Amino acid sequence: MNEPSDVKQQFDSFFADRSATSKGRVFVLDLSPVKDVLGDRWEKLKQQVYLTTSDVVLHRIQPTDIHCRWDDERYLVAFGALDQARGRIKISLIAQEITQRLLGSTDQDKAIKISMATTDENGEFSWDKDAAPSKLAVEKTLPKAPIKNEQTKEKPDAVGRDGIDFVFRPLWFVKNKIISSYFCIPVRDKGDGHFLSGYDILNDPQDPHAITALDLLTMKRIHKEALALEDTKMPALLAVPIHFESIASGGRRSTLIDQCKKNLGPHRNKIVIELTNLPEGIPQSRLQDFIQILKPFSRSVMARFSSGHRDFAGFKHVGLHAVGIDLYGDRREESKIIQSLEGFVENASKLGLHTYAHGVRSISLTTAAICAGIDYVDGYAISDVHEGARDIKHYSIRMPYASKYSADEPSHE
Repeated sequence: MNEPSDVKQQFDSFFADRSATSKGRVFVLDLSPVKDVLGDRWEKLKQQVYLTTSDVVLHRIQPTDIHCRWDDERYLVAFGALDQARGRIKISLIAQEITQRLLGSTDQDKAIKISMATTDENGEFSWDKDAAPSKLAVEKTLPKAPIKNEQTKEKPDAVGRDGIDFVFRPLWFVKNKIISSYFCIPVRDKGDGHFLSGYDILNDPQDPHAITALDLLTMKRIHKEALALEDTKMPALLAVPIHFESIASGGRRSTLIDQCKKNLGPHRNKIVIELTNLPEGIPQSRLQDFIQILKPFSRSVMARFSSGHRDFAGFKHVGLHAVGIDLYGDRREESKIIQSLEGFVENASKLGLHTYAHGVRSISLTTAAICAGIDYVDGYAISDVHEGARDIKHYSIRMPYASKYSADEPSHE
């Protein structure tokens, strides 16, 4: 372990070599919740805790970033090339993965805590170890401004400035145990180490104009990631959500198609389109029209429904690759979620449709999804697809959910 003075020297150097805009990009990961759970076992298992923490951080940071263990329970992570908004999103993802890998928990009271380190006007690095994480993490409340009009020409930093960013969730193919696709999901930082996702980031998630503007913004992020994948020669597929409201109206549809031509068309063989928020009882003919409109810009089209959807008659022959559900925000008891999942998969499978699930957040739900016959489940959110691509060969479906240290007997891994 580095002594605190060594750590301080590294971070002092980090700020000295960069402009004042580097301030606000150093974060503290507090492992005390893990120590609390382990109790008397902490001393025996803490080296394994450190190894797991370092493994997660190293897989997610870039060469321009640095990290160090500060003391017995805390790590410092500095992002050299991210603005503060993206840094907050990334450190939140890191904390979530560490929590899941160490404790297998989604309980926020047991989650790894995040706080923000600061520098003074001279660039001198310091942080208050006794400050509450909520006070450190929230320098100011991020704006909840509505998404800009689709005609607005955003500058490259508009996403960060507006507090909107994107993450990617790898889609695990249960049968072949591989990852080839990554869902692109818009997120907005809440300032407390957590964030909203999908259309919930909008001031009014029902506003069709804001919905379409967000879809257009997501396409721009997909275009950027597709270009990066081409540069690195990685074969991953990118899944982009398109809301029903964005394609249902003739006027909004025209704007959407223009953006598809610019951002999706050049990467057609790498793009999967996911139609979302389809109304119950949508006619087969209308859904088929949507698919035909979108097909020229993608490798395949999927459709997301509510977990209670059961009528898939005719959907097999309209050109859908798969039908899916999103469990991320479902706060029902797991037994009820599992019942819905089983009913959804059973009815879709009868018609030969592939199935997928977003937000399967525990090993019990994952097991239930697999037993129900689900074909694809998603995993950890990552900020860039190339980060996840390094993990493809050793990605385990248990990894995001299993607890290494919660059993009565210590782990021997």
